[in-house]
Amino acid sequence: MQQQAAPKLDFDNPNTPDNSYLGFLGMRKDIFDNLFSYILHELRFSVNRSPRNALAIFLAFLRAGISQEQLAIIFGLSQQRVSDVIDSVSLALENNFVPKFLGYFHMTKDEFVRRHNTTMASILTRNSLKKINRYSRWDVLIATLQY
Repeated sequence: MQQQAAPKLDFDNPNTPDNSYLGFLGMRKDIFDNLFSYILHELRFSVNRSPRNALAIFLAFLRAGISQEQLAIIFGLSQQRVSDVIDSVSLALENNFVPKFLGYFHMTKDEFVRRHNTTMASILTRNSLKKINRYSRWDVLIATLQY
């Protein structure tokens, strides 16, 4: 198996300037590091790309709308590998970051009502907290469409 060319932009390099994080990914390096800490254990290091560069690829894809082909050139990967990286990071974030910070499962019923006093909050809090915790994402969507 032939190793790809060295990436032109490398977020593993501690000398990568802070403005590269902000300009390319839309976040400061310290925020990137914090986000990375949630998925580090779920992404493997490979010959072709590092976990930090994988997160950078994912964020650049979302933020800037850079095509997979362009990201492949920038990071010295094949387009198929970039596609695989985006899938892997997306799954890692969904498993390790989203449940802690997005949605309503990471807060109590009272916090939810206080912070999100909306029609959705009213619909969800009509039931007991036990029942709210059993809602799936689809149940919440269906409940909001009914009102």
